[in-house]
Amino acid sequence: MRAAGRRGWSNIVKVGIWVLMSAVLLVAPEVSAQTTYTYVGNTFDTVLGSYTASMRVDGGFTVANQLPPNLPRGTDISAQVVSYSFSDGVQTLDDLNSYIFNFTIGTDSSCNITEWAITVRQGSDPVADITIRYTRILPESSTDMGVTDAFCATVSSGRCVSNNVMASTGTNYGFLVSTAPATPGSWSGPPCPVSPP
Repeated sequence: MRAAGRRGWSNIVKVGIWVLMSAVLLVAPEVSAQTTYTYVGNTFDTVLGSYTASMRVDGGFTVANQLPPNLPRGTDISAQVVSYSFSDGVQTLDDLNSYIFNFTIGTDSSCNITEWAITVRQGSDPVADITIRYTRILPESSTDMGVTDAFCATVSSGRCVSNNVMASTGTNYGFLVSTAPATPGSWSGPPCPVSPP
């Protein structure tokens, strides 16, 4: 009789532990969650060829984990980018048809993107390129650019690795460049998670 009583208590304790562990797993916050950020640029002010002054760069990217607060300006997050897509009104470059040349970000204490330098490209020479940049370092400046059929001075492993691409015969482009005060586009994304009390 005594052995049966012990087994009963033992089973109750096991069930209690199982219920407690299940409850903890259900309410525990997810450690890792993909997060998407969306960009809306301003319209181009200098255009050639297929581009018009009503076009702009729009798009966004998804990272494996939400960007942290106070990310220093110029932090390379390219290894964290799960997917991206940017359009300039003429072309759409995404993670399936292009490659990342540059992908650096800075955030503020609320996890908002405050500075950026993103360039995605397709091809080598000629190359298609979409670039968005904004820096608050004086002089403050921003650049949104879309270009097709541009000249690339340096090609490596089938990719354009020049810092800048150049217009050549047949190049189409749209630009918006501004300085002090700059007129950058805007980002939307989730705020920082609230820490439990």
